[in-house]
Amino acid sequence: MNKSKKLSEKEIKKHIKNDAIVRVFGNIDSTNNEAKRLAESGFCVPTLILSEQQSAGRGRLGRSFYSPESTGLYFTVIIPVNFPLEDITLITPAAAVAVHRTLSKFTDKKLFIKWVNDIYCEDKKICGILAEALSSPETNSISAVAVGIGINLSTKDFPKDISSIAASLSLENADRNCIAAGIANELFAFTENLSAREFIPEYRKHSYVTGKDIYFIQGEETTNAHALDIDDDGGLMVLLESGETTTLRGGEISVRVK
Repeated sequence: MNKSKKLSEKEIKKHIKNDAIVRVFGNIDSTNNEAKRLAESGFCVPTLILSEQQSAGRGRLGRSFYSPESTGLYFTVIIPVNFPLEDITLITPAAAVAVHRTLSKFTDKKLFIKWVNDIYCEDKKICGILAEALSSPETNSISAVAVGIGINLSTKDFPKDISSIAASLSLENADRNCIAAGIANELFAFTENLSAREFIPEYRKHSYVTGKDIYFIQGEETTNAHALDIDDDGGLMVLLESGETTTLRGGEISVRVK
């Protein structure tokens, strides 16, 4: 039986270092969807949206994120855009480091960041991150970023289609309130000065793909490569079979380790 504490607005607020609003749901379609609904209503302040489960959790490239009741941590951090818009692509690596830093305080297991937005443990995915821009209905311009984070803390049984690639941290007694607040605190601190890129060295250090043979999928095309390094903007520098080097950016590219 999962003994994780119930998610609690009051408990999370105890650990949050700023005046972020906290909203907790028992069940919701997707915390990122709720962030979009709030943005459409003109709401744009630092916020945490959490749910015990999601009926339609979402991942990158239109994929779903399995979100069973109480065995994971499913939440979205809304970050108002108070930074140069050209730095918005740094949000995902910043979030990955925030998750890595925080989870490392709760487990002795070795964690890695799989470019661009997953956290891996023992060669399997235990966390996914989905950053989406939110637009203001008044100005029709980007007003905030919704950073959706899904972590498998104690989930034991996964659907067949992901059972070979997904795992959990086996944290049966995890204080999810404390973990969520810790991640949010790190992320809010990073976004106060994204341009400084202070999280990039950690993003680089804990890379799951650097030094490995990979293939990446862009549209319908699959390309073999060797992962060389992470650049200062969070891009993945790769060596192609042709001998050329190129840098992969986020978006519609999916990377797999051979």
